[in-house]
Amino acid sequence: MGTPDEPGIIPLSVRSIFGSIAEASYSNVVVRVSYIEVYNEELRDLFSMDMAAGAKLRIVEDPKTGPWVHGAVQA
Repeated sequence: MGTPDEPGIIPLSVRSIFGSIAEASYSNVVVRVSYIEVYNEELRDLFSMDMAAGAKLRIVEDPKTGPWVHGAVQA
């Protein structure tokens, strides 16, 4: 998360995304977010209330949208 003087990647990403949305002329925007931790080649969903759910996560390659994590919570 960082500090107020040096914000981390999450606050910077959120500011950038919503700043771009505010500048755009779109009438309707949907933002979906997943927070995944990768540590020692294991995936952990930081939104999941079930810590054991990390064992069910896997990276999937979609030809149209690119890689994504199957089984991750979207908020």
